[in-house]
Amino acid sequence: MKNKAFTLIELIVVMVIIGIMAAVTIPIYNGYAKRARDGTRTYHLRILKQAFMGYFVHHENYRLDDSGWHGVGAGWLNYQDGNVYINDILKTLLDAEQIDAYTYKDLTQTDRGYMYYPCDCNGSLANDDTVCEGFSLSATLEDLPKDEIIIEGKKYQLSEDMVRGNQNPPAGDLAIGAKVCMGGSKTNSIFFRYGKNYAVGVRRP
Repeated sequence: MKNKAFTLIELIVVMVIIGIMAAVTIPIYNGYAKRARDGTRTYHLRILKQAFMGYFVHHENYRLDDSGWHGVGAGWLNYQDGNVYINDILKTLLDAEQIDAYTYKDLTQTDRGYMYYPCDCNGSLANDDTVCEGFSLSATLEDLPKDEIIIEGKKYQLSEDMVRGNQNPPAGDLAIGAKVCMGGSKTNSIFFRYGKNYAVGVRRP
């Protein structure tokens, strides 16, 4: 009766083939996974854009009182620490019935790093009576080249200075960022400090 066991050479060949297949398929899978996560991020921002626009219809203001960073209605979307961030911005949208409980739960299960900034305001965000007529929502996409950002579905090329992490953006890059609310100063913005490369929003005509 013949011995049907694998020889050492055959086992080595099989292991080499498996290794080659893994080397080829794992990067492909990782690429699909990144695109899937990015798809979730862009989907979320589309939903949230409509929610903030709905809030504006009822309140005539994109500044959400008593939520976000120091209660000025800006900053990280689903962050709350009871100190600097007393109430999270998403909870304000939920209380205003602009998102439902399912969406709120979906958005708060993990820290997705979304940011919100009102703009086109008639005063400082620190003032309770300030009215803002524009806003931006931003996220960081994984499957996007470092020298590109997407604003309202349109791609823009950043300068080499920005790609290298220059914290003093050139005028051309600032002009791109101004297409939506940048948030803060030019060195403290959603694009140039926090690394956001995807944004949707509304600007006052």
